Amino acid sequence: MYVTLEQAQTALWQRRSDFTLRRKVRDYLGELPDFLQQGPRAVLARQLASPTLEFQQFAALAKQIG
Repeated sequence: MYVTLEQAQTALWQRRSDFTLRRKVRDYLGELPDFLQQGPRAVLARQLASPTLEFQQFAALAKQIG
């Protein structure tokens, strides 16, 4: 677990620049769609819509770290 958004952002950018890791992901998942290759993406997966403000908080944090 990360303590700050900056720590999480740093970890994500380090992983994104790790070509060995990127190759492993591509080998496992296959070729990614173009929209996933254009830049970082944030994803929040849920089975059902939630009546809470969780999505709004997630979107605000994702926007904050770019």
